[in-house]
Amino acid sequence: ASHFQKAADLAEKEKRIPIQIEALVGLARAHDLLENSKRAEDALRKANLLKPDEAHILLWLGGFLHEHGQTEEAVDLLEKSLRLAASSQTEFHLALALSGRKQDGDRVRATELFGHVARGDHRELRSPALTFAVQGHLAAREFASARRLLGEISEEAVSQILLQSLIGLVAFEAGNIEQAHAQADSALRVWTVACDDSLVTESLARLLVRLDRYADALPMWQALVDPSMPGPAVDGLFGCA
Repeated sequence: ASHFQKAADLAEKEKRIPIQIEALVGLARAHDLLENSKRAEDALRKANLLKPDEAHILLWLGGFLHEHGQTEEAVDLLEKSLRLAASSQTEFHLALALSGRKQDGDRVRATELFGHVARGDHRELRSPALTFAVQGHLAAREFASARRLLGEISEEAVSQILLQSLIGLVAFEAGNIEQAHAQADSALRVWTVACDDSLVTESLARLLVRLDRYADALPMWQALVDPSMPGPAVDGLFGCA
């Protein structure tokens, strides 16, 4: 962190704003890794003051604030970033912040944004965005909307297992248990313990649990468990016991 601080101070002294901003962002990331969130926030806010209408700085600051519980300001900053420059990353982080804020209309807007990202070209965000969009539609009992979205996503865009798991989940929530089991069976034939995508594995495990197929779900929860980070996978293991 000290190296970034020195670089930021030198750039400020020489009035080289682009380099100063880059150093401040690096400083913020270093402090965040060191779990010094106050200093990380201060560095990002200073970068934002230097260029208040820079979309990527607003995205970084908004995303950081959301992660640290300052949801209201995060939404405002991310909305501004999106107005300045549309991007899948900004849409995704804004949708996350709206999901956390939970004011009137936030869920609908978040679901729409997640759906847009799922249809987009940002490969790393497609799968989580699709998962969150489907969950949003299901929470509102919008089965047709969930099916329509899933029908627009190809198996080349996201994992076949994830797609089948989400189709099965929609079928289950809509009361079509036979179709849900069929989708789960198809996904199970493809899944192996070597699957390194935790989102894919967890989605299938959750579908299997909904179908009371605990024996099938057990190896997935086992594959997900990280002894250093207890969480949903441990809960899943207990649920299958």
